[in-house]
Amino acid sequence: MWLFLSLLSSIGFAAMFLLARGSKGIPATVVTTAYALWGPVVLLYSIREVSFPWSETWWQIFLPLPLLIMPLALLALTMASQRTPVTIMKPLSAFSPLAALFFSIAAYGAVFPPLGIAGIFTVTLGLLVLYHGRWKAWKEPWPWVAVLGMIILGINASVTREVLLRFPEPLAVVGLAATGTFCINAILSVPYWKKTTFSLNTVLLLCFFVGIDFLQSFATIAALELAPSAYVIAVKRTSILLASIGAFYIFNEKDQPLWQIALSCAIVIVGVTMLAL
Repeated sequence: MWLFLSLLSSIGFAAMFLLARGSKGIPATVVTTAYALWGPVVLLYSIREVSFPWSETWWQIFLPLPLLIMPLALLALTMASQRTPVTIMKPLSAFSPLAALFFSIAAYGAVFPPLGIAGIFTVTLGLLVLYHGRWKAWKEPWPWVAVLGMIILGINASVTREVLLRFPEPLAVVGLAATGTFCINAILSVPYWKKTTFSLNTVLLLCFFVGIDFLQSFATIAALELAPSAYVIAVKRTSILLASIGAFYIFNEKDQPLWQIALSCAIVIVGVTMLAL
């Protein structure tokens, strides 16, 4: 089940990158605020149904991650996606599973079977194949921003996995995270709302964002309850392939040949198979 949920999250995450690319021209803070609209609704529902461990020290240490650090990381990734071609941006997601793996080992003493570690590195290798011949992009600041954001996403997955072991309420945790994203970006976006033209296409794009973000967020959090964070994030990052194919056909970003995408896909499938065994 964790593999299915992770793949579902992968499809959603790929769609979000393509939507972020398509939202170019809309302020990033407005986009990020809009797609997290569902967060406060889910959190208010959860508060009525679940007893949050507000007084626990481990919970208080965790709170800055979903309420401040992750919202800023997602905002940075949205800005980077708007300013950088998908075929440059998406391969950097390969840093997330490595961050989740190393942080889980260092912070929580997690132990992974050799085949699982090999699978994570194989998936990462397959994703980085997409970066062959694209190193000139590092002269720009946005790839560096993306790498930092992806590392934060990987660490967040590792920490969230541990939180779910103590507080097994995925809907409450994901609602809290989305509320943090909504609130921080709502404040930052205030100067931009009057400057944003809400055409029918803009509204439809933002509505798609809301639905897809909820779907991929809940699928990710549910998968983290069932499997190690490094496994979940490694499979979720197969979204790179889907986004690269989408960029090839939708945005006509054909500077990356299909054979390169196919090679990456083959290597990633081997890695995912290792994780599933």
